[in-house]
Amino acid sequence: MKNSIIIMVVCFAAHVAISAESGDAARGKALSGACVGCHQADGNGRDNASGEAWPRLAGLDAEYLAAQLAAYKSGERKSASMKTFSRMMDEQKMADIAAYYATLPPAPVTAAAAPPEEALLARGKVLAEQGDSERNIQPCTQCHGAGNRGDGKIPAITAQPASYLRAQIIAWQRGDRPNDSADDKGMFPNASHLNKEDSAAVAAWLSTQEP
Repeated sequence: MKNSIIIMVVCFAAHVAISAESGDAARGKALSGACVGCHQADGNGRDNASGEAWPRLAGLDAEYLAAQLAAYKSGERKSASMKTFSRMMDEQKMADIAAYYATLPPAPVTAAAAPPEEALLARGKVLAEQGDSERNIQPCTQCHGAGNRGDGKIPAITAQPASYLRAQIIAWQRGDRPNDSADDKGMFPNASHLNKEDSAAVAAWLSTQEP
């Protein structure tokens, strides 16, 4: 009898843990009001060349999104604005919001008012798809999957605002995203080999690619 009770308690605890980690998209939608101001109602973000750009969340992996919210809250990933919002969430709310954005369809890429120069895009395409072995730069596809459209917990990086992508490269170079770059397989080694021109090129090209 005693053993049966212990087993029941363990099973119940496991069920609670699983439930807490399982996001509910309907609840997430109800909780997403504070996200809309930056990430837009459709979750596709917005480029803001004169200030902070807001990334596309629509269609990204739910587990990845929840992990980023947790990293903002703990301070492992640095962002003054996101730390404020993440502090308002517990793990369940993070999972719910992440589940909601994962269900949203990413919007098709639209032509920029001032399209990047062709030479810049050509350089970006090479870096994203082939890398630069002479400078120890690995292609983005090595981790981000075919077409850079994501590979499980590793996010899609196409159709993201160019200025947001550039800002993230700088963040990795500065060590402001240790949650994603703590080992030799993370983003830090690659970002550390990208100069300003490379960063602008790969960000510009990825921003023009369909999600």
